[in-house]
Amino acid sequence: MKIITFDELKDSYEFLRVMEASFGWCPTRQRVAKIRKMDERYKYPYGFCMMKGETLAGFVGVMDIPVKTLDGRIEKIGGIHAVATYPAFNRQGIAKSLMEYAHDHFKKLGYRFSFLCTGKSLVAHSLYEKFGYFDIPILDQLPRTYKFYPEKKQRASKRKRKPTLDTKQIKNIYERAMQNKIGFAVRIKNWVKVVMEARRIKPEDVILEKDGYAFSTVSGDALWILEFIAHKPKTYHSIINKLKKKGKPVLIDAYVHDPTLFKIYQKQGFRFRYGTYSSLMCKPLTDVSFEKAFGDRFYYTPLDGF
Repeated sequence: MKIITFDELKDSYEFLRVMEASFGWCPTRQRVAKIRKMDERYKYPYGFCMMKGETLAGFVGVMDIPVKTLDGRIEKIGGIHAVATYPAFNRQGIAKSLMEYAHDHFKKLGYRFSFLCTGKSLVAHSLYEKFGYFDIPILDQLPRTYKFYPEKKQRASKRKRKPTLDTKQIKNIYERAMQNKIGFAVRIKNWVKVVMEARRIKPEDVILEKDGYAFSTVSGDALWILEFIAHKPKTYHSIINKLKKKGKPVLIDAYVHDPTLFKIYQKQGFRFRYGTYSSLMCKPLTDVSFEKAFGDRFYYTPLDGF
């Protein structure tokens, strides 16, 4: 077996075969190229492939992600994505070899940490723990709020002109809110376009006002708020009312960071809970601890997932 970069992989069907078997994801070479062109975090080499002859036995993706540390500096950390082993090559140490290779790659770049997203109920979670990763506790500490509303029948409406988003305005609202935040509190220049393309978010899924915005997505009967930032209580109220008008019987805010917003939810009769199966994991690559670099105020929303 040998390890090569993604760009050295000759047969696109090999990558599709492994991704479909592992995640049900069917990527084309064109789709991957489009995302890489838009998103500077997916620099060369995009990922590493474990080859057995001409067969792709396993893959690990790598990213270069900016974060803000406790001292206010912006630095790059390594991001791991799309870790997969083809079923026929399971339990042969392929994931371990690829992860070690990726960690060495990050160390050569001078990165102090490696991050990845997974789920605590997945078999992979315990495997990552063996590789030295641990759960960042903030996800269990943030409240998740939810509320039922009477379901409204959607009336057939006249064809409306597709809304356009002022991405610069979103960027300004975000940066103002992130001034004293740590962690995923800094983003690449064209982040709005990148995340909307990658998550297939439509302009109508984003509510934007002068000093606040909310990204949302529909899943079944629920409207999920993926990121909600506003600088005035009045703006929070206004955006919540607009989200309610979308007519879904359940409204859920995945992670509530702002105490002001949480109080508004409480007054409006939202229920809340703590604890999640979602996991953001970290592995220190040097002798610097996560606590020393980031403290206990780590910012992260579902839109930061990778």
